[in-house]
Amino acid sequence: MIYLVRHGQTDWNRKGIIQGWINDVPLNEMGRKQAFTLAKYFSNKHLAYIVSSPIKRAHQTAKIVAHRKNIKILTDKNFKEINYGIWSGKKGSEIEKLYPKQWKEFISTPEDFRFQEGESLEEFYNRVISGLEKLKNENDVLIVTHVNPIRIILSHILGIPVKNVYRIRIENCAVSGIKYRNEKWEVDFLNCRMI
Repeated sequence: MIYLVRHGQTDWNRKGIIQGWINDVPLNEMGRKQAFTLAKYFSNKHLAYIVSSPIKRAHQTAKIVAHRKNIKILTDKNFKEINYGIWSGKKGSEIEKLYPKQWKEFISTPEDFRFQEGESLEEFYNRVISGLEKLKNENDVLIVTHVNPIRIILSHILGIPVKNVYRIRIENCAVSGIKYRNEKWEVDFLNCRMI
């Protein structure tokens, strides 16, 4: 089983601010509580190791689980959040006002959109799936990442068009499980909330 977990809550999550690659936003009190509940959930499950996004909020979450399990954390840039470029640090309502043309393009055809000073959904998809494919012969691994890498992984496995990835809701510190069986990925369970 490969477990997928979105990091714990940050103040920016709560306020609806896009974080992207911004690296100095820590878990808030609720996020830490979620991470400790996550560690308790995994306390009686075997984990070989944890793979974490290097971004602070994900790595903080991974460290709380790793400390309880006494296992190692490997960081992998492939599981970083999408690079929102100049949209990072802003709310959707601000972006809609500041960049109305880009916002319309993003809403209507996200699969063709490139974030200014960031990356395209296609580049992001290829990066995340490259990271996932390295793990297909592994077992009992926890990936601590962000909402959009999990959406990409699920869309890849379930054949959901990339333009629809934003319709998949993933809660902070929710756990999903996937397996590589018979030469293909399968989803075992999805978005199980800890709190």
